[in-house]
Amino acid sequence: MNQNNENHNEWQACRPGEVGRLVDGLQGRNRALAGQRRMVAAVLLLMTAFTGYYFVGVLPNANPNYGGIACSRLLELAPQFMAGTLDAEASSRVETHLTHCKHCQNKLKAMESKSMPRSATRVTLPREEIAMIAETSFSRFAHKP
Repeated sequence: MNQNNENHNEWQACRPGEVGRLVDGLQGRNRALAGQRRMVAAVLLLMTAFTGYYFVGVLPNANPNYGGIACSRLLELAPQFMAGTLDAEASSRVETHLTHCKHCQNKLKAMESKSMPRSATRVTLPREEIAMIAETSFSRFAHKP
C-alpha cells in the first residue's frame, strides 16, 4: 500500500500528444458552448421577430384614436364629411384624425374616387375621332327627308 501512495503522489510525465488531446477536447467543448450560445441568440432573435410581426399585423387592425375619433367611427362619418354636412366640431376632429392616420387617409381617398360622378371624368379623344363624330352627327341631321 505504501508503494501505491508513493506512485500516486509522484509527478509523471505526460505521454506524447496527451496535452494536445486535452487542448483539443477543451477547445471542442468551448466551440460547442459557443454554438449553443449562438443557437439561443438565434432563437431569441426569431422569437422577437415573430412577436414584432404579430403585433405589426394586429395593431393596424386596432382602432387608433386620433383627434378623439377612432378609425371605425371616422369611416362611419366619412360620407357626411365628404359631403360637407358635418358640424364644425366633428369636421375638426375628422381632419385631426386624418392628419395622423395614413390608413384612414387612404380609405378616404378610395371612397372619394369611387364616389366621383361619371360626368366628372373627362375623356380625351384624338382630333380625328372628334372630327369623324362631328361629321357623322351633322350628316344625320342634314340628310333628313
